Amino acid sequence: MLRRITALCLGGTSVLALAGCMVVGPDPVAPAIETPPAYVGENHTESWDMPEPDATVQAWWETLDDPALTELLEAVRSENLDVESAFLNLALVRQQEIATRANLFPTLDAFLDENLSFDLSDGDGLSDNTSLGLGLSYDVDIAGRNQRQLEAAQAAIEAAYFNLQNIQRLITQTAAQQYIELKRTSARLALLDTTLELQQRTLDIVNARFEVGIAPALDVDRAASDLAQSRSQRFTLEAARETALFSLNLLRAGYPEPVDTQLNEIDETVPVFASYPDPGIPADLIRNRPDVRAAEAELVAELARIGVEEADLYPSLTLPGQISASAGNGDLLSSAILSVGASLDLPIFDAGRRKAEVEAQRIRAEAALVSWRSSILTAVVEVESALTQIDALERQLEQQEIGVERSESAYRQLDALYREGLSSFIDVLDAQRTLISRRESIINTRAQLASSVVELYAALGYSGENAAG
Repeated sequence: MLRRITALCLGGTSVLALAGCMVVGPDPVAPAIETPPAYVGENHTESWDMPEPDATVQAWWETLDDPALTELLEAVRSENLDVESAFLNLALVRQQEIATRANLFPTLDAFLDENLSFDLSDGDGLSDNTSLGLGLSYDVDIAGRNQRQLEAAQAAIEAAYFNLQNIQRLITQTAAQQYIELKRTSARLALLDTTLELQQRTLDIVNARFEVGIAPALDVDRAASDLAQSRSQRFTLEAARETALFSLNLLRAGYPEPVDTQLNEIDETVPVFASYPDPGIPADLIRNRPDVRAAEAELVAELARIGVEEADLYPSLTLPGQISASAGNGDLLSSAILSVGASLDLPIFDAGRRKAEVEAQRIRAEAALVSWRSSILTAVVEVESALTQIDALERQLEQQEIGVERSESAYRQLDALYREGLSSFIDVLDAQRTLISRRESIINTRAQLASSVVELYAALGYSGENAAG
């Protein structure tokens, strides 16, 4: 297991025979990984209206033509605290890369010493000695330690950049799905108002029939009970709507606000996507998914750090130098010295510490490889799941629409028969309850379908303006 990373990634040690120097350790390049040639659920997309590749340049949510959603997602992507933290982390690793790059160059320092002394035994007394100079030090980097550190730092920048994109992808998905939930509860509240009107009208009819003695009190109680039950649902739906709004405020780094001030531009219809993204092939995920790209960059960084640890097994050479000049007692220049040296550090005995650190780093690289492979598998499964969900929900919605149409017809017929005394009131109530339930199911399925499409966009790596993030 520990050597599998060598077979996959090393391909031999890269040696740079230049001026007696070399770069040890594996080349920091991720291995090729095979993916399925197509998605299992791809056959479900044959009837989908999918945009051409050029049409994906715009942000995917703009296809909904919903100004409130567009404004929300743009605010979330710019104001979210996780995004801000990722931006700061990217800025941090960039500065760390600059500091690491500096190790490839000599260091030059200037110094100035001023020394005043007073000789008590000499009548001349005060003497003034000044020395100044330049100190130079250069790490020859015999084994390429500094070069590997720089490669690891550059890979860390890539990882931080793609982690930023991945956070934007995920918070965009979360915000869009919370918005869909908000619209779902708003649509159900609008349906509830229609339901209450229907049930109130039914109760009025039953009351009128009861007053003239052609309907029993039992029918009145049943109608009143259904009306009260429906009224009780408002509180749960309003709470769910407020929770969705509060979650959206959190994504925008804001505190909860009064609900009424946030609902002015939000209508009561569930979003409907006119087209779905082309899933392409699973291999596209390796370059389109920012989390996969981040995992790949982290693997490259860990591979480069193997060379950093291996470099400790080799000698290290430092070339210090100094130019100094001194003056004293008014002399312009009393002495000038140029010194050049060499410091060679030879590892001899450390009880196996250095080799253990190399093996530990190889294990970290092996773990990074596993994480990268896992991210690819996860991405493929997420796309497959979204494709399957969309197909199932579309088929379900098609049948539910037929069910609502039939339920409306059945209710109208039974209501007319009841008015003429040709049907029992329990049949009318059952038909009414069925119709209400069917209408609620359609709202829920439409919301689930919209959420699944959002999930598909996110699973394919759409983090903003295009599929590649």
